[in-house]
Amino acid sequence: ADIERTRRNVHAWQGLKRLDAGRAAEPFVRTASDGAAMAFFNLAAAHAGERGLETPLIYARLALRLRPDFDEAYALIGQMYESADLQNLAVAAYAQARPGTPVYETAQIGLANALKDMDRTDEAIAMLSRLTEGRVQDYPYAAMRLGDLLSVDERHDDAIAVYDTAIAAFADMPGDAVWPYYFARGAAKLSADDWPGAEADLLTAYDAAPDNPYVLNFLGYSWIERSENLQKAFAMIEKAVALRPRDGAIVDSLGWGYYQLGDYAAAVAHLERAAALSSGDPTINDHLGDAYWRTGRYIEARFQWRRVLQLDPKPKLAAEAERKLEFGLDEAPALDDEAPR
Repeated sequence: ADIERTRRNVHAWQGLKRLDAGRAAEPFVRTASDGAAMAFFNLAAAHAGERGLETPLIYARLALRLRPDFDEAYALIGQMYESADLQNLAVAAYAQARPGTPVYETAQIGLANALKDMDRTDEAIAMLSRLTEGRVQDYPYAAMRLGDLLSVDERHDDAIAVYDTAIAAFADMPGDAVWPYYFARGAAKLSADDWPGAEADLLTAYDAAPDNPYVLNFLGYSWIERSENLQKAFAMIEKAVALRPRDGAIVDSLGWGYYQLGDYAAAVAHLERAAALSSGDPTINDHLGDAYWRTGRYIEARFQWRRVLQLDPKPKLAAEAERKLEFGLDEAPALDDEAPR
């Protein structure tokens, strides 16, 4: 059973293969100083995420004083700086992790995330592209993050190519380890207007992870948007809500499903809860505005659409909100190239 659970983790699966090939791991703690450094590192990790950086940083720096090549400590410091929105310091810390060490991939992903948060997405993509080129099996999670960044940058075809490479590289692995790549590729194909390809990938992910709330939600929502497999789609989203009852995006999917069916009262009930859980999501507020309008609550609907414009929506959503503020829903002319979120 333990081996089967290990098979679901890409790195752990690769580690088992290395052991099978007779390549034993080196001991992590070699000296008394290493042991003391580990103790300080564990204290830093235990305090990380609490209010204030000072205490965990002191412990992490003490660990590095005892063991200057402690790559895990550099990665932890990077994570702490990143969480505190000190991206320049995070970049400097992550960059200290050495290639070939167990934490190197994590540090490179953190470095890419910090660069993205500094509006240097092109640099992050270039860095992860260099890291994973021809080495997807060595850096599987970096490849996933590269695909995600490409998708966020609306370079969906490039993202799909990255996921294609990863799926091919892990063809010998169990499906319950590889499904995230199918799920990500399905989302990218959907954004690239390839619904048949997206549906096939999402179904592959669902077959491998039938209890994952995000797979259930994404596939169910996509079917509802197309008025396909409605009974199964609702069952999937209801299951996702039961698994993640405080996830606003998932609760929104259920509310929007009722909206698509014309049950606007039920839609309002679920969408109000979704907006309370994720008040800063422009799409959820837009959906709630639409549901309010359909139930005759016009003032509240326009309030929600104005709120959408305050939440940094994507250009298309902003244009839709402005159109609805001017015309409402009943009289609003359709925008070209309408598509689900």
